Amino acid sequence: MAERAAHTTTSVQTKPSIFELIAQESLAETVYPAFKRIVQFLVSRNPELWGWLGNWCDESYLVLNSFIQYYYMKNRSASFAETFYGLERVSVLKDDLHKLNSRQKFWSLMWLTIFPYLMTKFEQLAEKYRYEEAYESETLFALPKSYKVGVIKCNSTLNFLFGTANLAQYLLYMTGRSHYHKILFRLIKVSLVYYDDEDQLSLRDLWSCAWRGRTKIPDFSSQLVLKTLSAGFEAGAFFLQCLNWYNLQSVERKQQILPLPKPPPQISRGLRPDLCPICQNRRRIPTALATSGEVFCFKCIKPVLDNDKKCPVTGLPSTVNDLIRIYHH
Repeated sequence: MAERAAHTTTSVQTKPSIFELIAQESLAETVYPAFKRIVQFLVSRNPELWGWLGNWCDESYLVLNSFIQYYYMKNRSASFAETFYGLERVSVLKDDLHKLNSRQKFWSLMWLTIFPYLMTKFEQLAEKYRYEEAYESETLFALPKSYKVGVIKCNSTLNFLFGTANLAQYLLYMTGRSHYHKILFRLIKVSLVYYDDEDQLSLRDLWSCAWRGRTKIPDFSSQLVLKTLSAGFEAGAFFLQCLNWYNLQSVERKQQILPLPKPPPQISRGLRPDLCPICQNRRRIPTALATSGEVFCFKCIKPVLDNDKKCPVTGLPSTVNDLIRIYHH
């Protein structure tokens, strides 16, 4: 009874707040966009050397993420982001907390690496089919429309179910009715608690042990490298958080300082309003360009934006992301 009471007391005292859990998830979500920006910068600087990295960006991140998460899962029983916020994963068995077993570590690693990669690929595929269906785009190998619609609906359904299940787990966790804050943690019976670092040596302690001859040189070298890499990763995570905060502040500051731009001058082209400014025929798949308000045929405006990156009428900088499909009732 006393042992069970001790476990229960520990689980209550070491239970992190929902805000800390959301914060570590936000940190985990910033790593992939930061990696993509670094890849884009390298490709823009030297396409011949780094072009392959741009083509295999998702796969390269999968390898890097797997290495980092494996190291932290093996040594800290936590992900990289969880370690940064002083958390660790524990096994929940009959309301008692224990160390993770090998099966739980394996599935934790899968959820941290393979699962996000597959979800990203499926999301990209669904977005591609959604784009093709919306703009009636033609591809070299045309797939049945029912297949594309099925992929789109399946992706939307999975996102809805996954989001709803996580929301329910958040509510159960906040009300103290569950140890798990996300559905994936419930599936593998894993919870997050504050990390007890009494048994962990810091870099200073490691040097002290080496100086006194309490550790062997090979062990000291390997631990020193791992500790240095770990400290570098955590410092990089802190830098990412600061950089995101600075970017948000600079965007808000620019929006407050810059005056409202004057509307562009009216351009008289002598065309009927239902004609495309590029092909000068009746618009097919009418698509508006948000930056200028002009309406074109989709097949006319897309190659222009891909090549020139600006509106062909007003000259305003524009991309394909600024296109808006117009539906007639």
